[in-house]
Amino acid sequence: MVLEKGSTPYVVVSLGVVVCLLSMVLFASPVEARSTGNNYEDRTTAAKWKCRRAHLLPCDNLLNLEIKQEVVVYSEFKKYCYKRATACAKLRMQERTCTIYSTRGITKSTLIHETNHCYGWEHKGESEEDHRKPWIVFPSFVKFFVRGIL
Repeated sequence: MVLEKGSTPYVVVSLGVVVCLLSMVLFASPVEARSTGNNYEDRTTAAKWKCRRAHLLPCDNLLNLEIKQEVVVYSEFKKYCYKRATACAKLRMQERTCTIYSTRGITKSTLIHETNHCYGWEHKGESEEDHRKPWIVFPSFVKFFVRGIL
């Protein structure tokens, strides 16, 4: 979901999935990317790039943004994230940063999910089943890959 505010593109993504409390960790270590088998040499194919098993494993980092994590109070959290979310990622392309917001420590799987958004990937739909399908490059970024801007 892309929202325009002035000339700075903002991307806000939410995760509204209930996660297992037993796997709760207080900000796990940063995730390492894995190869997805995409041909990144041919930027014209960006619309076809996929990241499989993104709900479990890190995708390739397409954007190389500085990633930050912030735990905020709920009143501030709802400024950035959707109501049902447990965390969300906000990309600021002009600043070359991505901030993952939450109101408490998040699970490793949630951190991987939000980090994959920071890496430039999006799931089609909001259901848990949608999250398990191959992820795609954010549609709003494809044209920039094709043009060689990203």
